[in-house]
Amino acid sequence: MKKRVLIVGGGWEGHEPKQCAELFAGLLAERGFDVVVRDSLDAHTDALLMQSLSLVVPIWTMGTITKEQERGLLETAGGPSSGSRRNPEVLLSQFHKHLLHEHVRLVRATVHR
Repeated sequence: MKKRVLIVGGGWEGHEPKQCAELFAGLLAERGFDVVVRDSLDAHTDALLMQSLSLVVPIWTMGTITKEQERGLLETAGGPSSGSRRNPEVLLSQFHKHLLHEHVRLVRATVHR
C-alpha cells in the first residue's frame, strides 16, 4: 500500500505556493507516494482524508488557521484533539517529525547569506 501525502499550498502568491506544491507533488509521486494536493486549509477538516495520511506538507504563508482546521491538523500529528491553544513553534515541532521523515529525503539546499 502506498503512503499517502497531503500537500496544502496557498497563502501569499509571492512565495509561489502552487508552483512549490506542484514541484513537491511530482518529487513525491516519483518516489511512489499517493499525493493529494489542496489549495485550502479546509483540507485539514476532512477527517477521512486526514486519517489516511502518512505525511502532511504545508506550503502556506501569511494565512490564518481556524480552530477546526488546527484541530484536524493536530489530530493527524498525534497532538491533543480538543481545544488546542498551541503556539506556532509547538505546532511546527509536532510536524517536524513528519516533514523530516527518514523516507523523505528529496532536496538538498545550500543557503547563501
